[in-house]
Amino acid sequence: MAEASPLSLQETLAQLDAPAGQDPALAHLTEQLQRRYGAALLGIWLYGSYLRGKRDTLIDFYLVLDDQALRPEPRWQQWLERALPPNVYYLPRSEAGSGATANAHAKYATIAASALQGQLETGGHSYFWARLAQPCRLLWARDHDARAHMLQLRASAVTRALREARQLMPQAQDPLTPWTALFRQTYRAELRSEPPERADAIVAQEQDYFRTLSEAVPHSAKPTLQAENSSLVEDSSSVEDASSIEDAGTLTKRWQQRRRQGKLLSLLRLMKASLTFSNGLDYLLWKVERHSGVRLEATPSQRRYPLLLAWPLVWRAWRAGGFR
Repeated sequence: MAEASPLSLQETLAQLDAPAGQDPALAHLTEQLQRRYGAALLGIWLYGSYLRGKRDTLIDFYLVLDDQALRPEPRWQQWLERALPPNVYYLPRSEAGSGATANAHAKYATIAASALQGQLETGGHSYFWARLAQPCRLLWARDHDARAHMLQLRASAVTRALREARQLMPQAQDPLTPWTALFRQTYRAELRSEPPERADAIVAQEQDYFRTLSEAVPHSAKPTLQAENSSLVEDSSSVEDASSIEDAGTLTKRWQQRRRQGKLLSLLRLMKASLTFSNGLDYLLWKVERHSGVRLEATPSQRRYPLLLAWPLVWRAWRAGGFR
């Protein structure tokens, strides 16, 4: 009997991301997003705390959009996305919802496919590839080719994240140790209300997922761009593991730079979200309280003009330990 061929990383992700049953809330919100974006929408990922089982939260979606299709947002918002992806929007509760869908609401991030591809392959910061290497679920894809491309993007994120993780812990015997070390670093590289130790819980909760990915990606794997059709593929052709040639000092400096860069980018994204995310200030304060216990109230003026007036509130949250 012939031995079964090992699964490719894309095939592995397709199995890991397979939905477990129907969720009326997710179906309801997905239909709204499909109607809003139409032909511009390539695919929708679910990620975040809802996927991990929490229900008292906003549902988190990532939308990948077609570079060539006509999009519904104003041009100035499209420019903001190109300048500093992604854009973040609020999808409110729908009056048409009932039962399990009555309280379904979400925040969703949008990014063009080519911009995401560039961030995953050559982006210096961990913002995108660290998120998409974590458990996600592909809820919807426009067609077979779009689904394949969404899986390729995820494979590129996983390969990039594992390469970075193995550089941090090149001698680790347990495949989970590099993942934990990586997410501790990526948490420190952003303004977050959760402590870096939150990375331990993410890996501990999804041990089988991260072990499976570690087995699916050889140490020599390196994501490359295939010139003839611009598809993301894995090049496993005897690429030397970068952890063997990069010293600890270089890694330390790289992550120090990412932390400085990431704090600034987080502030800029917060400013940008105040222009696209309705009730964004209240959501930010709710999330700070949820993860850090720091409770602050915004004034009506701060809610109305967050970009101009909310900075003292953000400063107070940071001084009180709401951001790290």
